[in-house]
Amino acid sequence: MPPIDPNFFPDFLRDERLPPPVVLPPEPPRDWTASAAARNLAEREEHRIASAKAWAEECRLRRERLVARARAAATESLRERPWAWATAALIAEAEALLALEVLVEPDAERLLKLAKAADAAAAKALKASAVPVPTEAELARDPAIREACRLGLHYITVLDSDRARVTNDSGWSRATTVMGHVLDALPELDEAQASHALRILRIHRRQLPDLLADVVFSGLTLPPRRLHMSPISTSGARA
Repeated sequence: MPPIDPNFFPDFLRDERLPPPVVLPPEPPRDWTASAAARNLAEREEHRIASAKAWAEECRLRRERLVARARAAATESLRERPWAWATAALIAEAEALLALEVLVEPDAERLLKLAKAADAAAAKALKASAVPVPTEAELARDPAIREACRLGLHYITVLDSDRARVTNDSGWSRATTVMGHVLDALPELDEAQASHALRILRIHRRQLPDLLADVVFSGLTLPPRRLHMSPISTSGARA
């Protein structure tokens, strides 16, 4: 096939009424390989820069979300469940991290870990309270004793102002504080939960008023006028 003449113009189109055809100059030869490579290189560099910017922005947003989540979780846990924190040192550490104006990612992760550990301790106690204590099961079947247990839990919880951080004879101990606070927060106790209440109240029996202790552990009837007893309104607790 003969080569096409770029200046070829068919005779049937040669009309004086038409403008003369435009004759384009021959296009200079191109190095298509080099041009494409350069263009691809530029596109790849542009894509790399855009990807780096997008990744940096995603990291910034992820860090902000982590910091916000850690601050919220720790603040809520310390406010609502300080008794679930294992030691006073952990509370002090969390408070120091919360006081920082700028919280870097490792510190935020540590703060979130502390809050999750405290919440896990409370959840573990609640789950454990669903399994009855065999030695206390019989007493826990009595509705009156369950109600007395609820009063006893609240009584000891009110005394627990130091949240078992100080070794004394007031309030819950380190071994009973989480279960005590978890059970005290419940609106009512079922038999399994009451059996756990009996177990820990037995440990702190000497702190209960004599009358309340007799009701809890002996099944005696609590007089109506004493149904709302609290450490503030009673003074009959054993030393």
